[in-house]
Amino acid sequence: MAHLLRAARPRRGVLLGLTTAILEPTGLVDTERLIEWVLPSAAAGGVLVAAWLVEAKQQIIENMAPVLTMIFTPLFAIMLAGAAIVYAATGLGAAFDRELLGIFDALLVVVLGLVLYGLSARDPSQPPDWMDRIQLVAVVGALALDTMVLATMIARIGDLGFTPNRVAALGLNLVLLINLAGAAWLSTRFLTGRTTFHGLERWQTAYLPVFALWAATVIVILPPAFAFA
Repeated sequence: MAHLLRAARPRRGVLLGLTTAILEPTGLVDTERLIEWVLPSAAAGGVLVAAWLVEAKQQIIENMAPVLTMIFTPLFAIMLAGAAIVYAATGLGAAFDRELLGIFDALLVVVLGLVLYGLSARDPSQPPDWMDRIQLVAVVGALALDTMVLATMIARIGDLGFTPNRVAALGLNLVLLINLAGAAWLSTRFLTGRTTFHGLERWQTAYLPVFALWAATVIVILPPAFAFA
């Protein structure tokens, strides 16, 4: 159980940090009090959840991916769905500042990693289950947030023009948008029995070079294109 808690600790920190940074601009939550309440509760809850998983999932405890996916996918799904609803309802999605845009980009990359992590943890021969549905909620929430971020970026570029940082961030969000849209579409088809899990695996595997290509573009092409500004 201690092994499981150590493996989960960095993910708890990422989840708490991103949740706090995202909720703070809404003014709906006192983030300092949230941290004071969540940290001790999370520590106690982590022990209980880890104990249950060790007891219930002894056959897979050597492979940490399924266990950690079961813990963190629902938590990220709740956070993403809640953030998407709050930002859309309050209109904050149209007023992201530069710092918040960076936080949301980091969140979207974490969601992508969580999706890939979940794919590696899942038995492809098994039929759809509740975890697949929760993962779809997380992907749809991330897709909604990415759409809001892109709208803000396009508006900012229209007002202030192109810079290397804005182009790099815009490209990353477009790449993530296409990936998340494809994952949401294929996940929906898998849940409704119109395709197999291998279709979702193939999509993510085939899409990974796109991220590498964009990274190479940012490193090799953008600097001379903007005269190394």
